[in-house]
Order: sequence, then C-alpha cells, then structure tokens
Amino acid sequence: MAASVARGEDGIAFFEKKIRPVLIESCYECHSVEAGKRKGGLYLDNRESLLLGGDSGSPLDMDHAAASLLVRAMTHEPDVEAMPPEEKLSDAVIADFEKWIAMGAPDPREGSAPVEEAAEIDFEEARKFWSFQSITDPEPPEVSDESWPRSDIDHFILAKLESKSLRPAQDADKATLLRRVTMALTGMPPTIADQDAFFVDESDGALAAVVDRLLNTKDFAERWGRHWLDICRYADTSGGGRAMPLPDAWRFRDYVIDSFQKDKPLDQLIREHIAGDLLPADTPEQRNEQITGTGFLVLGPHNYENQDKALLDLEIADEQMDTIGRAFLGMTIGCARCHDHKFDPIPTRDYYSMAGIFLSTESVRHSNVSKWSTRALAPDPEVQARYDAVAKEESEIEMRLKELKADTDRLAKTIKSPEPLGILVDDTEAEFVGNWPESAKVRPWFGSVYRHDDRKHKGEKRGIYRTKIKKAGRYEVRISYNGQNGRSRTVPVTVAHSDGESVVLVNQRQEPGVDGLFHSIGFYEFGEGTATVTIGTKGTSDGHVIADAVQWISEGAEEEPVNEEQKEKATLWAELQKEKKALDARKKKLEKEKPKLPTTMGVLDASSAEDTAVRVRGMAHQLGETVPRGFLQVVDLGAGESSSAVGEGSGRLELAEWVASPHNPLTARVLANRIWLHLLGEGLVASPDNFGFTGSAPSHPELLDYLASRLIENGWSAKKLIREIILSRTWQMASDGADNRAAAVDPENMLLWKAKIRRMYAESLRDTILVFSGDLDTETTGPSLPKGFKSEFDYEFTTKRRSVYLPVFRNQMHEMFTTFDFANPNFVVGKRSDHAVPTQSLFLINSPFVHESASAMAESVLEEGEVSDGLLLEQTWRTILGRNPTEEEAKISLEFLRAERAEMGQKAAWAAVIRGLFTCVDFQYIR
Repeated sequence: MAASVARGEDGIAFFEKKIRPVLIESCYECHSVEAGKRKGGLYLDNRESLLLGGDSGSPLDMDHAAASLLVRAMTHEPDVEAMPPEEKLSDAVIADFEKWIAMGAPDPREGSAPVEEAAEIDFEEARKFWSFQSITDPEPPEVSDESWPRSDIDHFILAKLESKSLRPAQDADKATLLRRVTMALTGMPPTIADQDAFFVDESDGALAAVVDRLLNTKDFAERWGRHWLDICRYADTSGGGRAMPLPDAWRFRDYVIDSFQKDKPLDQLIREHIAGDLLPADTPEQRNEQITGTGFLVLGPHNYENQDKALLDLEIADEQMDTIGRAFLGMTIGCARCHDHKFDPIPTRDYYSMAGIFLSTESVRHSNVSKWSTRALAPDPEVQARYDAVAKEESEIEMRLKELKADTDRLAKTIKSPEPLGILVDDTEAEFVGNWPESAKVRPWFGSVYRHDDRKHKGEKRGIYRTKIKKAGRYEVRISYNGQNGRSRTVPVTVAHSDGESVVLVNQRQEPGVDGLFHSIGFYEFGEGTATVTIGTKGTSDGHVIADAVQWISEGAEEEPVNEEQKEKATLWAELQKEKKALDARKKKLEKEKPKLPTTMGVLDASSAEDTAVRVRGMAHQLGETVPRGFLQVVDLGAGESSSAVGEGSGRLELAEWVASPHNPLTARVLANRIWLHLLGEGLVASPDNFGFTGSAPSHPELLDYLASRLIENGWSAKKLIREIILSRTWQMASDGADNRAAAVDPENMLLWKAKIRRMYAESLRDTILVFSGDLDTETTGPSLPKGFKSEFDYEFTTKRRSVYLPVFRNQMHEMFTTFDFANPNFVVGKRSDHAVPTQSLFLINSPFVHESASAMAESVLEEGEVSDGLLLEQTWRTILGRNPTEEEAKISLEFLRAERAEMGQKAAWAAVIRGLFTCVDFQYIR
C-alpha cells in the first residue's frame, strides 16, 4: 500500500511542497552526502538511506506515524535526540511530516545509499605496517657468546637477551627434555623403554633421533592434526538449537591427520581447503582428498533453519571469510561487513569483493531446513562394482514390478467374486468403534473396500458384524482379509453363539484358505435371532488388523459350482501376487546389501558466478553498488603477481593461490607463528589470529621472518620447521631458570630466557590416563558419531578411542574437554585458554573416569609379582611423570602406601597413590 502511494502524483506533490524544503533547510546540514555528514549514521538526502535508517534504527513507522523516531525527534521528546537540535520545528511542519509518513512516505528521490569509498584508505601508508611488508630472509645476528647457540634460531634469541645484558637459562635435564618432546610431538607420554633408550644414548644426535622417530608416527599426525582442527573450527554437529549432526565431518578430520602424517605442504593444504575441487588431480584418491579438503568451508556453525535464505547465504559467506582471514592471514576481515574496518586497512568494498567469491560458491542447498553441501567421492573399484551390480538388479526388479502391476490391475477388473453363500455382512454394513480407515490398496477384498485399524489405539478399536439368523442350526463362520506381511499374527475374533462366546486368534499374515479371501474360524450352534462376530485389536501391536466381511454358512450348504475360467484367473492373479511378494522381499534385501557410496562435506562452484553488491550496513537486503570479485587491496604480492585477478568461475581458485602465495606477507608468518606457539607455548606474535593494527607486535620480528622464510624454502613442510625449532638450544632450555636478574627484568619471559611451563591439553590428559590404565582403544579413523545418532544433548561418551576421534559437539562437549579448556569449535582458536580453576582439581579427584583408570593401572602394577614397594613406586613414577621420585617424595609415598594398604587393601592403596600422581602439578604440566 505504502509503495503504491509513494509513487502516486498526489503523494509526490505533497513531498515536493511540504517535505523536501524542510529537509533541505533543516536536516541536510548534518545528514547528507553533499555536507559529508551522517550524524547518528543517518542520511536523509535519498529515499533508500531514509528507509534504511541509522544507528537507532528506521526513523519511519508507516503504521504509527506519530510514533516514528523522526517525528519524536522533531517534537524534542526527552528520550530521543532532538532534530534539529537548536530550535524545534513548528507544529504545522511536524503535522505535515506525520501526514506524509502515514501516506507511506512518498519520495521520488533516486540513488542508492552511499558507501564510503575505499580510496579514503591510504594503502601505501598502510603497507608500512610490519605484517604487510614483504617477508625478509634475515641473517642470524652476531652474538658475544658464540658457544651457546646450536642453531640460527639461537642467535636471534641470544642477541636479544644480550642487548638487555641477560643470560639464557641452563639446559633442561634429559628426563624433562624427553617428556617435553614426546608430549609436544605426540600428546602422549614417553614409555619407560623410551626413557631407558634415551638416557643411555650419550651421542650428540640422541635428541635428533627421538625427534625423527616421533615425527614419523601416527601419534604425531593426530596431535598436530588436532592443532590444525582448532583453527578449522572442526565439529561433528552444526550448532544452534537443533544442532544437526554432520555425519561426514570425520572425513575432513581424517584427511587433516593424514595430511600431517604425509607432511603435505601447508600451502597445498590451504589451497585444498579453499579450492580443492578446482585443483587438478592425477588419481581418484587425490581427487577425493582435495574435495574432502573443501569441507573446511562448510564446517562452520550455522542456523540452517533460517527462512531468510539470502541472509543465510550472506551469513555463511561472512563466516567463511572470517575463518580464512583469522586462520591463514591473521586478519579480522569480518569486521568490514557493515562499514570500513575501524582499525585495519580493509574497506567494505574489499569485504564484498571477497564475498562475491563465496556467494558464487555452493556451500548450502536450500529447503525449509537448508543443508550444507555434500559431494560424492570415488569409491574403491570393488565397492563400485558391487554397487553397480545391485543397482542393475534393482532396476530390473522395478521394471518387472511395473509389469506385474499392470497385469494384476488388468486381471483384477475381469475377476468376479462368486455369489456369497449363506449370510454375508460386508464392512460397509458393520459397526466400527474407533477410526478404521477404508482402503483398496492390497487385493483381494470383498465388495468395494476393506478396513484397517491403522495400527493405532490398539485395544480400543473393534469391528462389530451383526446379522439375523432365521433358522436355528449349526453354521460355519468365516472372515475375509488379505493376508501379507505387516498384518497382525494374533487378531482376536469373538463369536457370540448359543453356547456363549468363543475367541479365536487369527494370523492375518497367512493367506486365507478359501478362495484366497475367506478364513474359517469354526462351526457353532446359533438360535433364531441376532448373531454377532467381533473383530478386535487387543494384543495386536505386531501389525495391522484387517476387517472386511463376515460370512455365516449353514452346515451342509452346497458351494456354487466352480467357474473354471474365473478359477484360472484367480489362480493366475495369486501367482502374480506371489511373484510380486518375492520381488518385494528381494528388493528389501538388496537395499541392505547395497553398499553406501561415500560422500563428504564439500563445496562446488555455483551454476553462475557473479559479482555482488555491497550490503549497506551489512543488511542482506539493502543493496548498494556492485563491486568486482577480488581480494584485500592492502596485501601486495609484488613479484609481478596480480592481487585481484578473478576468472570466469567463482574466484576460489585464484583466492587460494593468493592466500597460499609465497609472496603473500601474511600467510607464512601466520603459520610459522602457529608452529612456534605450539612448541613454546607462546607465539612470537602473542595474538596468533590477529596480525592487524590491534594485534600484538612480534617480540622477535627478525626471527619470525627467518622462520617464515625457512617454512617457504623447505617447501612449506611443517615437520622440517618443527624439527629445526626443537633442535635449537632455545627450545631445550630449562623452565625454572637461574638468572634472577632476567626474572626481574622480564618477568613475563617475553625475551624467551627460559622455557615456558605448559599444562597438558584436555585430550592429552585423557589419552595419557587411558594409556596408563591400559584401556586406550587404538582404533583410528572412521566416523565419530555412532550409528543411529540423533542428538548431542543426551549423548553419553563411552568410547575409549584417542580423544581426536571423539565427537566434538558445539553445545555439549565431553566433560573433560569443558573442564580443561578445549578449543571452542564455534571459532578459530589459534591459542587455547589456560585457566587454572578449582573445578579442574575436583574433576581429577572425584571423576569416576580417573578412579576407574587408577584402579586399572593399580592392577597392572601389581602384576609385576614379588617386587619391592620401592621398585614398584619408582616404575610408577617413571610411567606417570617420566622421572624417578626424589628421596623425600619416595619416603612420603611409601608411608602413604603402607597406611592405605593397612586400611583399604593392596589394590586400593596403589590406586590411591596413582590418583595422587594424576592430580599433581608435575603430571598436569609439561616443564
């Protein structure tokens, strides 16, 4: 209504005469593009901006004009900002505005809501910021103490310390070092055999040998794959109120773990995440990997029930860009959705340039409840052959079933029911208690239809058949039904006769014996008067109850002479029905035998790739100017590479190459910083997901560039960079230190003068306890969610597989994950929280899991046989803490053990000792 009025001549004339002059004179000074002012976020010089509104929302209320924010501002109401502020407009003018709004705010002014131009950002100046400058390959600096460094990394650390006249801490002892490296690389503890082998190896290459061994284990891939999954916001449910299961998410998890085991170059991993489906592949296996890699784009938390599908598309694209920005570029791109980024050089135009790429990508398939995009994977040849064979037989069965239906339908029209013998009451004449739907689905039946109980309200329903017996005597009673699977085996039929009542149970799955339609339930004496037969439903929960016709036949009555033609037709019809029944059974069996072809979460290019419009103030339906697809202008690749060339497709392939380019100043730095963080507990950039103006500056910028350069030079190999860092003397320092001056000058250890004490991750804590108890399920790969999984909200975690294979839920995580700061799967998490709260100690003290594990470990300790308490205690300490107990620790523990044993028994005493070690700081923390 308002739209039509707005275009009417009377409405436009009213606007031109009464409204526009007031806006120009009293409003444009603070609310127009020409004046360069948008007070309160509101432009009033074009219709689109006026309808869109400002920071306080829309200024117009067409249904209640006087309540409009614009009118209330003009009347200078106390709870809104006055407009104009200096002097209140006349009552007549305000009345005109009320009338105009009530008319639907007719307004002939054209034009889109203006968008701030990216040209306002000085990109050349912005590129002087450290993270946007090209990566250098700095030479290791000279140091005064040439005897200390073992690697180039050590030169960078020591030079910084020497500039502050500080000294690094001493080297960590071998026991500490072995536990540290084993936990860092695998998330698992070193065994006593590992300890013995390392302690006797006095060679210079002892640690290198351990590192090389661990880097080639599945445990390493699972540990470092989990680090990567943190930034991929991996989960097995969609989040939100419904929290729909993501049954194929595990394929992405296994793909990531496999990629780290193979040491897939990190730049290639990024390319596959963004555009794996668009990359060339040499084999079906490689193709499967790359498609699975794009699951990265659809793993985010989304409300698929959102009925505004345009908004849902924009929300998904926004989350994808934000994830790519934080995970690989260290940039908060999502902040530019509504306006130019407040801090970083990312204009809104750049945001929608990238959004056009993802809005040209099929990530979701819409319906009432939309669903993430899935892709078919190439199965194993054997599976494909089995699938094809079953599919072929299914097709043949379907063709034959169609032929049978046509034949039986045609035959049924020519079959005539014999004239009923005796007295017959059809279902149309019976009395039914409850709802008995009519049906003509399954032949044969008597009359026009038959009834069934719909398998509902069993025991309450019954069909009552009554007739008048004119001549007393003995009668046979028959009921008709069409027998087949799905019927009840125990249908109670009650016959009221001269001697009382008789109840007969009828198996309606069996075909009736008389003409394939009637079933005899016996002979009974009947007197003159009303005879009743009741078909009941009590005790028939195993299937449907059929009620068709009931027949009373006087004993000795002669059957109608058989019509041979009709008999032949009936026989043929029965044979066809039998064949159909067999084919239906075979079809069901094939459904179970048919292998399920693999699918994975993944994206593909949309049918048409298009540039998209800027959404004014981030609103999905408020379209501004259209911008070409592209990337962040502030990132200059140099080296003759284009920063914004997008071809005919979505642009994801070009985006992937841009992000993973060795000339992109952000990506290699971000990845090198992440590796450093996981190995030393703190990044050289303390804000690993934010390399922008509000992030932290690098503590050692030259070292960061050195590491980024080494990552690129070594083919983006994570393993090679990890190895180099671990073999540095910096990484091998003790955590307690000895330089009191360093502790005073640098209490936060920003200069890295000692190692950082770090708490175990939640999954390492759980996995390690399972290893000690002997209960760890070593099965790897495969689905996280069990068959028949419905909801995360009542899920019980019973599996004892390694934690990386546990389901990750967005609403209800494993108790240990929640307690010990597992990564929030709704966000990119470059660095986990590290809280120390009472609930953690309480969990380790009281958890049934810990008690059961300690008891199981106690059993294995006692299996050693006749071994002294002291030796058993030493082995227990070495198993759990990776070291021998001190003399004082051994004394206290033995006293405790003997006291507990006297009171609770041998096994319980050892379990108590083990629980004590589980709760101690030296177990929970890595020094």
